[in-house]
Amino acid sequence: MDANARRIPGRLEDRFEAPDATAKIDGQEYSLRDWSARGLSLNDFANPCERGDKLRGSVHYRLDGQEKSFETGLYVVRMDPDENTLAVVFVDYDQRAALSMDEIFYPDGG
Repeated sequence: MDANARRIPGRLEDRFEAPDATAKIDGQEYSLRDWSARGLSLNDFANPCERGDKLRGSVHYRLDGQEKSFETGLYVVRMDPDENTLAVVFVDYDQRAALSMDEIFYPDGG
């Protein structure tokens, strides 16, 4: 992961700030607030949705100086319409996406 990513302590699973990563959902690109091997959160999401909704999107990031991406389903676990924040978990993704997540979050095979 690029050097400007920062680990966020005190979570069930390690989460990382993601200043250079984006998610594309319904044709709109959003900067990620943070993410983990299980999902992501982002700000400025104004599309109406609620817990339990399923979305489809792609995640775009840099790893070791290279632009990469993967497609994934997104299951909404939290949406705050007052602050336009969205939290989702990754679902319905293929082996290539799973390998991308392993490469990002478990680079040492951990």
